[in-house]
Amino acid sequence: MNIVFVCQRGELEIKAVLLAWSLRRFLGKDVNLIAACPQFLDWGDLSENTKAILGTLDVQLASFMPVFGERYPIGNKISALALLPDGQNGCFIDSDMLCLSPWNLTNDLEKHTTLVKPADMGTWGSDSAWQALYSACDITLPERKVRLTVTGQLSSPYFNAGFVVSSQPQHLAAQWLMFAQQFDQQSPPLENKYPWLDQIALPLAMIKTGSWGVLDERFNFPAHLRLLGDSDVALCHYHSPQVILREPRLYDLFNCARQELQLLDSLLAAHPAWRSLISISFPSVTYKVEERNFLITGIPRSGTSYVSSILDAQDNWLVLNEPGEIFAHLNARKDASGIGQFHAESRARVLLGEPVKNKVKNGQVIQDTAQLDAAELYHPTVHSADFWLGSKNTLAYLASLPKVIDLGWPVIAMVRHPLDTITSWRNTFNHLRDAKPSELPIANPQFHGWSAQHREYLLELDSMPDARLRRVLFWRLLASVLIEHRNAIQLYRYEDVITDPSSFLASVAQKLNYHKPNVLASGSLRNRVDQYDPLEREMLADLCASELALLGYTV
Repeated sequence: MNIVFVCQRGELEIKAVLLAWSLRRFLGKDVNLIAACPQFLDWGDLSENTKAILGTLDVQLASFMPVFGERYPIGNKISALALLPDGQNGCFIDSDMLCLSPWNLTNDLEKHTTLVKPADMGTWGSDSAWQALYSACDITLPERKVRLTVTGQLSSPYFNAGFVVSSQPQHLAAQWLMFAQQFDQQSPPLENKYPWLDQIALPLAMIKTGSWGVLDERFNFPAHLRLLGDSDVALCHYHSPQVILREPRLYDLFNCARQELQLLDSLLAAHPAWRSLISISFPSVTYKVEERNFLITGIPRSGTSYVSSILDAQDNWLVLNEPGEIFAHLNARKDASGIGQFHAESRARVLLGEPVKNKVKNGQVIQDTAQLDAAELYHPTVHSADFWLGSKNTLAYLASLPKVIDLGWPVIAMVRHPLDTITSWRNTFNHLRDAKPSELPIANPQFHGWSAQHREYLLELDSMPDARLRRVLFWRLLASVLIEHRNAIQLYRYEDVITDPSSFLASVAQKLNYHKPNVLASGSLRNRVDQYDPLEREMLADLCASELALLGYTV
C-alpha cells in the first residue's frame, strides 16, 4: 500500500510527522509513505528537523505544484493523490489524522476501485442541489444513499475526503481534479462551495473511475465531533492539538511520539497551539471517560443546583451549572454525542488554563439559580488531567434522557415533593409558572428527544387553559420519565439529600470511583406549606397517584 499525505511549512510539518510516526508504529515497513510537499511560495521549505524525522521514519519526499494555490489549499490533497503510482493500491490521508491500530484494505479493493467514509455532517447539498449538479455534468445521480456518520441523516453520496483509498489513484485524481476545477470556475455555478469543493467533486470523480464502497467510522473517526473513548478505531481525525489534549488515548500516543522522536519537541515549541501541549502543568493520567464524566438532571426546582454545588466542592471536581452550549449540540444531533464533545472541549480549556463559563459566585457554584442566575468566566481549581467533570441541566437532559443514558456516564437525577416543586414554579421562573411546553426553547413538543407519546402528551398539555392543571400535568410527565428510566440512573429525593448529604456523596462517589468524599453537615429542610395551592394538591392526588407512590410522596 502506498500512502501519501501533505507536508508543508508550518503547523502541517508537526501533523505530518505525527501521522507518519503513527503509521510506522502500527503498519510497520509494509507500507510506502510519501510526504507530498507543495512547491509554492515557501510552503515546500521544510525545517531541517522535519526532514530529519521523516528520514528516520523512511518517508519519501515528493514535490508537486499546487493547482489552486493560496485560494484553496485544501485542494492540495488531489494533487498529492496524483503522485501515487497508478495500478497500485494507494490512499491519501489528511495530515491531521493519527493511526491507532493496524489495518489492511487489500481485500476491499478487490471489490471496489475507491473506498471512502461518508461525511460526518451534511455540510453541502440538498437533494435538489445534488440533482442539479449531476444533471449539469450529464451524469445520472446515483440511487444509492449514504448515512452521514454524526448526524445520521440519509444523503446523496457525500464523503469525507480526509481518507481516500483507491486501486487507481492517478485515474481517480485526474477525474477529481477535473471536476474540482470545473466547479471552481463556476461551471455550473455553485453556492457555498468553499471549503467543501473537494468533497463536492469527489463522488462524481468516483463514479467516473469505477465502483465505490463505503467505509465505516473506524477508518476516519471524527474525534473533533465525538468522544473517542475505547472505540475500535484504525484512523482518527483530530483536526487540532486541543482534541489530542482532551482525548486520553490520543494524548498518550502523542507523548509516546515525543519520547521516540527526539527532535519533535523543537517543532512543537515553534507553534503556540502545540507548545501548550508540552507546557501543561497537569500530570498526564489515563482514565476511563465514564468514570470522570457525569450529568445532573431532574425536575426543575428539585435541588439540582444544590447537588451541583456540593459536588463541585469536592477535591478535583468541576460541575458546570446549566451551560448554554449544550442546547445547540442537542438540537443538531439525534444522539447525545454533542454533550460528550462539550465536556471534552471544557476539559481541554481547563487544562490549557483558559477560563470557563459557569454559574458561580466567588468561585463557588450557585446553590439556587432562583436567587442568582448569572454565568461568568472564571478559573476552576483542579489539579490533574483526570478531574471529575459534570454538567447540569434539568429540562434539556430530561427530555433527552434515553440518549443521555446511552453515553454510558453516571446520571444523577433529582426529585422533590411535587407541592414544593410546583409552588416554586409559581414563584420563580416564568416558563415554569406558565408550563407552556410550546414556549420552551428546548424540551418543547418539537424536540426530537421526546418520544412520539411524550410529544402527543405535551401538545395536549399545551392546549389546557388552566395554568394549574398544566403545571401538575407537566410535573407528572417529568416524573414519569425519571421513573421509567430509574434503573439506569441514580435517582435521589431532595429531602433525603438535604438531611443526609454525606450519604448522598458516598453513593455518588462509589459510582464515580472517587475515594475521599467530604463529610457534610445536614441541612434544614425547607418547604412552602403556607404557599400550597389546595386545588393543585387535589389535582396531584387525582392525576399523579402512581408517580407519587413510586417516588414515596403523599399529598
